Amino acid sequence: MRVIKNEIPQPLEQWAKSISLRSPKVMTSLYDTNAILVGTYSKPMEFGQKQIHAYFVDFLNKENLKCEITSNIIQHFGNGAFFICSGTYSFSFENTKVEARYSICYKRCADGFKIVNQHSSELP
Repeated sequence: MRVIKNEIPQPLEQWAKSISLRSPKVMTSLYDTNAILVGTYSKPMEFGQKQIHAYFVDFLNKENLKCEITSNIIQHFGNGAFFICSGTYSFSFENTKVEARYSICYKRCADGFKIVNQHSSELP
């Protein structure tokens, strides 16, 4: 396992930037067909693209929604086949700013990297 601190890989940067597009279709496209999402404001768990899309329909329905990664640590596994990003981020909308933490697992696919598992929650 190789660990890299304070670097934001392109797939994670794309995820954060895509939030401000407010497009459930775009966000869902970043996830694997059988991905699991434990979102900041989700039910206990969303499984598969249909449920993940429904989560983003609700979550992205906020004016001036933005996301910024504030810290990140990457763990690489299996000769680059998988990597996990863990860290903190903030998202803001309207007059609200939320500080949160995340762990996102990516796997290499034919068309780049897809999220296979994500957990996100507000910082205590």
